[in-house]
Amino acid sequence: MIVNPLRVSDGARNELESSLVVCFSGRSRDATVIIEQQTAGIVDHSTIAAMDRLKAEAVEMKNALLAGDIPAMARILDTSWQAKKATASGISTDRIEHLYDVAFANGALAGKVSGAGGGGFVMFIVHPEDRLGLIDALNAASGSAGPVKFAERGCETWQVPR
Repeated sequence: MIVNPLRVSDGARNELESSLVVCFSGRSRDATVIIEQQTAGIVDHSTIAAMDRLKAEAVEMKNALLAGDIPAMARILDTSWQAKKATASGISTDRIEHLYDVAFANGALAGKVSGAGGGGFVMFIVHPEDRLGLIDALNAASGSAGPVKFAERGCETWQVPR
């Protein structure tokens, strides 16, 4: 696999990092069922159209990031979430929709479930000044939310000794 790093300006990178919140929905999911629904739905032209939209929106999101246009990224992410939900019935759940309602009531501009959906993590874009309030609201709604910090070397984890 060839990876071409994006040349994102420091300002755009900092603004995006300050605009992101991730929230664990409190539920894991079995991606197999959702992927099977998507595969079965390939014969349905609306599923293919939704997947084509997802692909096109990924390119649009990259271009918005390179331009440093975080509000455009939020608009694209919002339409991408709608397209993703159209690919299979189990992608969103009552719990995920509740977290979305809480997030949008507390300043979120857009959000999308990571992975196959049905549970797991949800990422939200918010104005940086509203990020802490959004985190508090999601945590009060029994989510497990926190800020995002980009790492140069990939995913990093650590544990604080007790």
